[in-house]
Amino acid sequence: MQVRSFRHMPHKPTKTITIIALIVVLIAFSLELRWLYPKMSADHVLPDFIEYWAAGRAILSSNNPYSPDQLFSLQKSAGWTKADPLMMYNPPWTFSFTLPFCLDHYLLSKFLWFLFNMVLVFICGDWIWRLYGGSEKYRYVSLLITFTFAPVLFAIGVGQIVPFILLGVVAFLQFEKLQKWWIAGLFLVLVAIKPHTLYLFWIALLFWVWDRKKWRIVLGIGAGGLTATVVPIIFYPDIIPGYISFISNQPPLFYISPAPGSFLRFLLGEDRIWLQTLPPCIGLTWFFLYWRAYRKTWRWDQRMPAVIFASLLTTPYGWTFDYALLLPAIMKVAIEAFQSQQKKAITQLLFIHLVINGIALFLRLMAFPDHYMFWFGPALLLIYVAWYRIIFTQHTPPSPSF
Repeated sequence: MQVRSFRHMPHKPTKTITIIALIVVLIAFSLELRWLYPKMSADHVLPDFIEYWAAGRAILSSNNPYSPDQLFSLQKSAGWTKADPLMMYNPPWTFSFTLPFCLDHYLLSKFLWFLFNMVLVFICGDWIWRLYGGSEKYRYVSLLITFTFAPVLFAIGVGQIVPFILLGVVAFLQFEKLQKWWIAGLFLVLVAIKPHTLYLFWIALLFWVWDRKKWRIVLGIGAGGLTATVVPIIFYPDIIPGYISFISNQPPLFYISPAPGSFLRFLLGEDRIWLQTLPPCIGLTWFFLYWRAYRKTWRWDQRMPAVIFASLLTTPYGWTFDYALLLPAIMKVAIEAFQSQQKKAITQLLFIHLVINGIALFLRLMAFPDHYMFWFGPALLLIYVAWYRIIFTQHTPPSPSF
């Protein structure tokens, strides 16, 4: 008996699933607003945004934005109570995207940043749903997935810049698919805000550009990067040597994060920084094998989830909120689950998604240090692969993403 591909099946989930999904969306929004609302109070400091704000205020005054003394003074004026300043490790071109939110009034700046990131996440979730062929009638499911994905909430809750990077990833996928190479490259400047996070993506892009001769993407990256770097230079001409000096003398590797290499240091000795180089070596080995297997049939919309997973799981340094960049991978599987019309698979997907992210949110509310979230990335990977096995048990699978 011939088995039909799930991609050609009608997109009509049962009414029960639709009702349950709507109820979960309403509950999730209520809980998240209850958690996020206090962060907008005047006496609450968004721990990551204050580093962007202070660095922005410093550079607007023609001062060194990578100076601990400059940032500490500004952060204390906004309510920072810790003994040391929170430094900004992002490269100079980041200021082109943060300066519009570095107003003299910190509370107003914080509110605008918070609101803008919420809008960005909403846009990205909906954009990913449409990019991967999600049903137009059930676009609300993208909201359910986006705003119940714990790393997204963490990024918004601490004022992280990760939503900008997510926008860069999604826009690249969209414009690459439309073969608008120059625009696709232009948006990659956003991904370069934290270049180490998706380090395998940059290697894959280099191999792909060389193999396909898509040099206009490189021109787009160059034009966007140059423009974004000129803006802070206008305010502080020595920003590039200032950044190089800062990053050389105070690398972020001394932090213990949930990245595998960093967690190994937590277990075996924090002074053994060399342990953080082991996962990237594994990641590079995986990539060369992966590229060799899929080079001739490489499609970014199909391969990006694997590249993002591998990058985040082997990066030498990263935090739980960086996993918000996995939203395209999570959304892709959810769309294919809906298209498969397997009620059991959809229910399992929704339940596992809520449980895993619920545990992560609970640990955050209980103030556990972020390195206790070391299990989150591997758990997502196992669930991602398991979902594919569940969804495609009775249907002809597409080309696998891994």
